[in-house]
Amino acid sequence: MSVKLTLVTATILLLSRQALAGYRRVCYHTNWSQYRPGLGKFKPSNIDASLCTHLIYGLAQITDNQLATYEWNDEQL
Repeated sequence: MSVKLTLVTATILLLSRQALAGYRRVCYHTNWSQYRPGLGKFKPSNIDASLCTHLIYGLAQITDNQLATYEWNDEQL
């Protein structure tokens, strides 16, 4: 019974901490969306920064054990 109570208490504390820290709205942007035709074309400049607390930019590759860009213009985007 004591272990169960400890787990419940720990879970409540963890959830409370996350609630107090505020919300997160994570936006994900793929580097290949720049190649879509017409109105589907999408670049980082099209992202409304007021909508996201965090931005994940995909993708990258590993070359010679180093993180490297994937598309020719990733550093510019």
